[in-house]
Amino acid sequence: MSTLQEAIHTHYTDNPIRWREILTLRRQRGKWFWRFMVGFSALIMLIPVLWGDALKFRDAFSFTIAALVIANVVAYVLVVLRGVLTATDAIQRERRDNTWDLLMLTGVSRWQLILGKWFGVMRVTAVDYLWLFFLRLGTIFWAVGQMNFNQISYTSENYYSWRLADVSFANDAWGSALLLLVIFTVLEWGFNTALGIGFGFFRWKSRT
Repeated sequence: MSTLQEAIHTHYTDNPIRWREILTLRRQRGKWFWRFMVGFSALIMLIPVLWGDALKFRDAFSFTIAALVIANVVAYVLVVLRGVLTATDAIQRERRDNTWDLLMLTGVSRWQLILGKWFGVMRVTAVDYLWLFFLRLGTIFWAVGQMNFNQISYTSENYYSWRLADVSFANDAWGSALLLLVIFTVLEWGFNTALGIGFGFFRWKSRT
């Protein structure tokens, strides 16, 4: 087995701290609030579809863009706070329960413990960042349609004649935008988790 494969098995695949953290956080995780938020976000993104043939489709379309921008801000704050606080508590919990030294005595290395916490928290918060990713993707999707829609000339007489079928979502930058969005979300996900773990150690040392 190569050194890289051994490191992956030690710190990720066969890391008992990672599995322990996942099970612990899943038991603590609230479900209904986040399910409501995801459902509400999906409903907002479906407004142009539900109003696709309505008389005031253009107004509904503009409302959707504004609502999605607000939803992105709220979702970002909630997801980041949840991720950072969850990671911080993952370290602080060992201090409260006096289990850190016991884990060290079992032969678990310091890096195995830290990476186990990091990967465990990332696994549990993956759903939150996936929600944030699709919310951002939906906002970009409808924003592209809005920009293409606004390029269509219209008058006061035909303002209410436009429908969803008249909206074009064609854009040459879709592939690049999707790739950048995936990279940004993954980096943000990992960084926020690492920030929370680092903050957990800082609070730990400041109290000792």
